[in-house]
Amino acid sequence: PNAGVDSTQTVLESEYDAAGGLVPNEITLAPVDFAAGDLDDFTPNGDLAFQWLVTGMDTSGLDLNQPSLTFTVPNLVSSTGGDQDLAPLSFTLVVTDKHDGVSSSTHTVNITANNDAPIITALTTVPAVLTVAEGGFIDLTATAVDPENQALTYQWQVVGGAANDDRFTTQTGTSTRFTVPSGLFADTDYAIVVQVSDGVNPPVESAPITITGQTSYIAPAVALEV
Repeated sequence: PNAGVDSTQTVLESEYDAAGGLVPNEITLAPVDFAAGDLDDFTPNGDLAFQWLVTGMDTSGLDLNQPSLTFTVPNLVSSTGGDQDLAPLSFTLVVTDKHDGVSSSTHTVNITANNDAPIITALTTVPAVLTVAEGGFIDLTATAVDPENQALTYQWQVVGGAANDDRFTTQTGTSTRFTVPSGLFADTDYAIVVQVSDGVNPPVESAPITITGQTSYIAPAVALEV
């Protein structure tokens, strides 16, 4: 094979979605040029042997003896939070032909960190039963983490409700109390969500919790004498 040509690229890290799942950024590396006499043999089972030498990342589950290599870019968040410094990844493809000719090419991958959005890990209520009489209340607590350990802000609201809602004791804390209004003429549902922001990404919104307020209203009865 011909002598290889080294190359470098910069890519974004894989990042977490709002539910905490990793959204992989996958990169595929493949050779683009061989000596003309070797092209007919450019198959994994032909007369060319391929070996990828990788430094800087775990290669478990990767087939390092194929012409191409697909890998997931690591996320840079460390186990203690915050983006860690990660040395550039190095991928060297060594190709050997049937005459024991050897060529190699190294591709260097630099990783750029994203700022990951907060992750809402729990939303709890006390009591757990979400049906309460009018005038009663339910306490709500949100738990969230930020991969970069940034300070988080919280905003509680009823879906479709007013921005400033005095049915909450506070709309900006990790915990709040929601009071069902008195004077309901029918059982009424309230879908409550919390939005969590790290000040960088768009706010992350929880799935709604539906609280049902039970009315004490009794419709008047009418009786007719005949």
